[in-house]
Amino acid sequence: MDYVSASVIPAPQALGLEGTARVVRVSDWYPGHWAGIENEMRTCRLIQERDPGLAPRFLAHVTENHLRVVGFLLEYVADAREAGVEDLEKCRAVLGRLHALGIMKRRLSRHSFLVKADGEVLVRGPFDGPLEGVGNEMLQEEMESLEGVLAESPSTFEDQTARILRLADPERVKLLGEFRKTYGFVLPFVYWLEEHTGRITLTLEEYGVLAKEYEDNGFAWSKELQERAEKRFGPSAKGV
Repeated sequence: MDYVSASVIPAPQALGLEGTARVVRVSDWYPGHWAGIENEMRTCRLIQERDPGLAPRFLAHVTENHLRVVGFLLEYVADAREAGVEDLEKCRAVLGRLHALGIMKRRLSRHSFLVKADGEVLVRGPFDGPLEGVGNEMLQEEMESLEGVLAESPSTFEDQTARILRLADPERVKLLGEFRKTYGFVLPFVYWLEEHTGRITLTLEEYGVLAKEYEDNGFAWSKELQERAEKRFGPSAKGV
């Protein structure tokens, strides 16, 4: 249904989670993606059994009608930030503890670590299984990549967040709406321009020039039209 709905309720005292737990993450899987949630849950269970302070605490499964597990909840970690190069040694120690459990993090990024206000570092998922058959060479390669990963700026997560915010920017949405309302379509050049400048620099009048050429070309955006548009309205022409 393209959405996730979850309720957080006070946990039974038998679980040792008295009161209402605060949730930092709701993970969900689409039907048929059982392998992903199975690997993740095996990893969470192993961490909590053998090194419970290594990662945010697992709280509960998310189910459909108490029958099918579709996700899980992790406890909120207050005042935490993602890691940077200044946290290298602590992150290296935490990653070493994860490797000692026979687990590779994979898809490593600065967002893979939570640095708490007191300096303690946690590692967080998703963890990319399987848990078996991880060789020392693979673990060593992941460890050696850590310093470069922490030096990335923006981080993978920051870059993804920035892209989402740009896509949802009200001015962008308004401008694209004007293009569609006036001409009935959005040209590929608009998305090319966003990719190369981070924003749309075309005015409605400039867009009209390209839209007319597109129409005259039988509504086919050709290589020639792209090259012509770049010369007139591209980053160098706009001084961007």
